[in-house]
Amino acid sequence: MEENKEFYVYVDYRLDTNLPFYVGKGKEGRVKLLKRNKKHQWIARNFGMKREIVCGPMTNKEAMSEEVRLIAELKNFFKIWRS
Repeated sequence: MEENKEFYVYVDYRLDTNLPFYVGKGKEGRVKLLKRNKKHQWIARNFGMKREIVCGPMTNKEAMSEEVRLIAELKNFFKIWRS
């Protein structure tokens, strides 16, 4: 039995720098909901935010894997960028 492909992976970017600050995964309703946690809300309020869906629709397992991969890729980018 094939799992439903109803999940997306998205990235939130700061408007002042266009740098990513959050990677998330969820169904369409979660993607449309802009609030996450206090730090996320502070960044969005103070610098502006745009959200981009980077892949989907896909299964939950595929989306989880892609979310983990993308977070690791962005952590690597910021390590190099800061050095």
